[in-house]
Amino acid sequence: RWTALTIAAAFYRVRTFGGFQQALGIATNILSSRLSRLTELGIFTRSGQGRAEYRLTEEGLSLFPVIVTLMRWGDRWFCDAPALILSHRSCQQPLVSAMKCDQCGEAIGFADFYY
Repeated sequence: RWTALTIAAAFYRVRTFGGFQQALGIATNILSSRLSRLTELGIFTRSGQGRAEYRLTEEGLSLFPVIVTLMRWGDRWFCDAPALILSHRSCQQPLVSAMKCDQCGEAIGFADFYY
């Protein structure tokens, strides 16, 4: 669970070890382990010494749809109202996550695919 929360915090522009620790309330040994592992996996890149910054890589940024979908799931099933409303920068409208077929554009759900 700390791994997902650490990635989510990075999408809130948390960048430093202290920032992650404060935002998450995570023990420093666990946080150190998670940041090291996420850096090894290429999700984060680490820059600087001492007060290093952790930034999402292209691979990490590609998790954005997953994070948004999890946020919306939590808003629907655990909250009376969304904790945070994301808006599309260019049109200012609320962002709603939806899976769509990249060929025909039709919205898809679990019953709409096969393997």
